[in-house]
Amino acid sequence: MEIYNIGDFLPRELRRGKPMQQQEFIATKEVAHLTGFSVRTIVTWAGEFQDSGGTEGIPSYRIGKRAWSFKRSEVERWIESRRAGSVQPNRERKDKVG
Repeated sequence: MEIYNIGDFLPRELRRGKPMQQQEFIATKEVAHLTGFSVRTIVTWAGEFQDSGGTEGIPSYRIGKRAWSFKRSEVERWIESRRAGSVQPNRERKDKVG
């Protein structure tokens, strides 16, 4: 079984800046916990981000066919931008997360 670095799957322009091992990536479940939205909603928004070329949804990176990964720093900026009163996602917040 081969082990890959997550950076092997990212576009070249995303590899600039910090070395890949210093960038913290988090899983969908942790993003759901940070945002208070369901895993299903986060996956939907991740797909919207990819489909829109990064103009909608939550910043995300597809790993393989079904898995997603998120840079903690980008997710935190995304959350703060919504708290600051900028564009709100057109979704209802779920009371139960998980």
